[in-house]
Amino acid sequence: MTIAPDVLRSTLPVAPRPMRILMIAAAGLAFAACAQRPARGPDQAPGLAESGGRRGAGGSVRFAEFAEGFTLDSLALSPPGATLAGLHRHRDPESSAEINLDRELDDYSPEGTAKKIRFYRETLEALEHEFPEGALAEQESIDREMIAAQCRLALLDLERVRSIETNPTASVESIGTALFFPVVFEYAPAADRGGDIVARLERVPVFVDQAIAALKSSAPIYTEVAIEENDGNRDVIQNALPGLYEKGSDLEVLFQKARAPALQAIDRLGRFLSSDLKRRSTGDWRLGKALYREKFSAYFQEDLDPASVLKEAEDGIRRVRAEMLGLARPLHDQWYPGHQGHETMKDPEARTNTIVRETLDKIGRDHPARDQLFQAIEKDVQEIAAFLESRPILTRTRHDNLAIIETPPFLRGIYSVAGLNAAPPLEPTLKSLYYVTPIPKNWPAEKAEAKLREYNRYKLLLLSIHEALPGHYTQLEYANRVQPEWRRVLRSVYGNNAYIEGWAQYAEEVMQQQGFHDGADPRMALTFRKEELRVLANAILDVRLHTLGMTDRQALDLMIKDTFQERPEAEGKLRRAKLSSTQLPTYFVGWQAWRRLRRDAEARADDASLDLRAFHDRVLSYGAVPMGALRRLVLEEDVASRAAPHGD
Repeated sequence: MTIAPDVLRSTLPVAPRPMRILMIAAAGLAFAACAQRPARGPDQAPGLAESGGRRGAGGSVRFAEFAEGFTLDSLALSPPGATLAGLHRHRDPESSAEINLDRELDDYSPEGTAKKIRFYRETLEALEHEFPEGALAEQESIDREMIAAQCRLALLDLERVRSIETNPTASVESIGTALFFPVVFEYAPAADRGGDIVARLERVPVFVDQAIAALKSSAPIYTEVAIEENDGNRDVIQNALPGLYEKGSDLEVLFQKARAPALQAIDRLGRFLSSDLKRRSTGDWRLGKALYREKFSAYFQEDLDPASVLKEAEDGIRRVRAEMLGLARPLHDQWYPGHQGHETMKDPEARTNTIVRETLDKIGRDHPARDQLFQAIEKDVQEIAAFLESRPILTRTRHDNLAIIETPPFLRGIYSVAGLNAAPPLEPTLKSLYYVTPIPKNWPAEKAEAKLREYNRYKLLLLSIHEALPGHYTQLEYANRVQPEWRRVLRSVYGNNAYIEGWAQYAEEVMQQQGFHDGADPRMALTFRKEELRVLANAILDVRLHTLGMTDRQALDLMIKDTFQERPEAEGKLRRAKLSSTQLPTYFVGWQAWRRLRRDAEARADDASLDLRAFHDRVLSYGAVPMGALRRLVLEEDVASRAAPHGD
């Protein structure tokens, strides 16, 4: 997943794309040199020539200015998220004061929350009155709906879910985001970033006081994770930050002076979480049917019915399990001849479970050593890159600005194994970070072995296809070339997660179709079907846990018994499902939409042979738009192109 893991849930009222990580933001437009966005007249909007406005240049110009302003103003509401996105300085639209965002923290005061609510409400009102539905060209209509969906998500969180009051992970992760990413994102010289971190450290005590005052209650799982992540923030301050400062320099003196009270504040927050808030942690993490349905629609930016998604996913479980049995039988007969195919077992479900589980267990034994996970992923990325260069899958195959690093401690609750935090949308030339989470040193050998069986040689290859090439990293590299610039930034910051996660799943499938890793290797094929089962289980878990009262036992049985996941993986996924909502179904919903789009494009190909490279280049050229919008752009344009008269 990309941070956009949801991924940094606290960097904005609702995290844009996983800032991938989800996670999933940063400086072009008029901010390329960290300058403030200048005021423009209606005829000075960026990218006018490419805005695609067929309903009049005036409307296109005005909307371009509006959309650019929304993206930058909304990012500025959360300075840590703005830094992560590459927005460094901003003129506040209410006060007209210029703000150095890299030196600020979030505002969790009642006034700060009221300001955010006011901003999103006024944006929705402006969309309704100035740019009503049907008044804009196709591309701008898509951008309009993406803005409206983000506003609805933010207001749902601020006014009804009230994460600031009920979920301490929001404030804890906000601190970690604010302090860690200036270390790894080189948006300025080290001394300048070091000064920014000092300024933020000086603000930590006030922010902690705001967070404590705001937190009224919590769910036990939120408090438990917040305590762990708060310890991670202490680790960042103690171990990650000092390396940015030259020994004996004036800046190091300022850092040491600011670090002590910041650590005291972190400890004060830890005591509050472990005592006062823990006693009040009686809340429910479940959204419930009404809130979930509302969030589901805004999150996917389409009118999808969670119940229909659930039924399709549960039907898929039965189909994929049957396919897995067919793939597993020959391997099982070869590896376990003495088991005689378990022909004496009368229960067909139990027989399927036994044969597939034993076969997967044998495949799972082929894994790196617990201290070689990082090195294995580095090697896998190189193998995948070489394969892409040799096949007609995509035009863009390079990965020059991809850095593979260990996951920082404060994010290990989100990235249990690996994930991508992409280059900032406003500074796309910076490094994209492919996080790899080491096996904790304090894990007993049995637990570590179970984790490594889950992430065996074949699964790790699929993981790097998904997160890096040609998955998230490649998709975001294409997205960085969208024009005009205001549209590129909007669609990168607030990209549709079904598009993003669906593409990464689809990319795994395409690589196998094109013969990656011996093509028909049954071990890879079976591991991939297990991956598909996990995608199906993700959707089932999210809908059932948040709307139908699914118990922990039922959730674990689904993952361990029905979809063959190892216990540590299943327990981690259950925890993630409780910490987030509506993100886990994006893999399934998006993947199915990509599959349908590909099938329909193949059916409409004039010569019955789709140019796969051209198709992928095209669908990635729009940026992360909602899948329904992508379908209209691709298929309706094809129809229009064939209908147009052609010369000799």
